[in-house]
Amino acid sequence: MRKVFLAIAAIGLVAACATTPATPTNVSNALAAKAKQDIKVKLRAPDSGQFQNFRAYKIANGETAVCASVNAQNAFGGMTGFKDTVVIYRGDQHIVFFDDPAVFECANLARGTSARM
Repeated sequence: MRKVFLAIAAIGLVAACATTPATPTNVSNALAAKAKQDIKVKLRAPDSGQFQNFRAYKIANGETAVCASVNAQNAFGGMTGFKDTVVIYRGDQHIVFFDDPAVFECANLARGTSARM
């Protein structure tokens, strides 16, 4: 029993070390507009993008993350439905995540952690 407890504790410790703290912050109009533009550039049909529910987080590694729900046209011409998308900013660089990685990261950020190191 003791070995099982120590194994679970070790796994928990490793998992805790693999995350970076994140805190919610206000989304300024400028930050929301920048995130919207950075996401639109990556869409198949940029003018079809519909955005809602912007959330921003400061990550302890110096990055800023903006999550938003995005509905856009897919390759068949239909709309995808609102899905989480995240833009992560570090200085003047950014990266955009769609689909499962974005859902995972936005859920982690809402819990106060980030998988970003």
